[in-house]
Amino acid sequence: MAGAEMLKMNFLSSSSTCVELVDHNHQARDFDTFSSFSLEKQKEAVVTFLQKGEVFTVEAIQNSYADAPSSVQLNELEKNNVDLTGKFSTELIRHEMKMSEIKESMFVQKTSLAKKDSELKSSIAALHGCNKVYFILECKNVDISQSYDKLLAKFDTYHKAAK
Repeated sequence: MAGAEMLKMNFLSSSSTCVELVDHNHQARDFDTFSSFSLEKQKEAVVTFLQKGEVFTVEAIQNSYADAPSSVQLNELEKNNVDLTGKFSTELIRHEMKMSEIKESMFVQKTSLAKKDSELKSSIAALHGCNKVYFILECKNVDISQSYDKLLAKFDTYHKAAK
């Protein structure tokens, strides 16, 4: 088993050996290529291919038995699966409820934000209108001040002339 173990470790640890095994497999199927080897080379290739295949197959079988759970373990796993499925369902329902609450809250916030945005735009428009009115009133005030100054100047001129 030491030689087989070494061969197995070599085979499993080297990706090039895996490629070589696949290549040997293709060569074994392709009789024209395989038959072009000398008899000695054919024999070596077949022996190498079989050894690698045996080691790989034996290892795969051993691993499948080692990894296969017993019926007690399967029952325990099924029980755990049922428990986890129940917990998952509960958490999923809780999560969906929470998401629904968050979506509702977001809708309320969006509605409130839209209302405040509308109020702000209305206030900006009103302020802009007030600004125009202020500018118009300021112009009228300047005109009135100029008219007053002219009238006062005429009055002073008339008053001086009347004295």
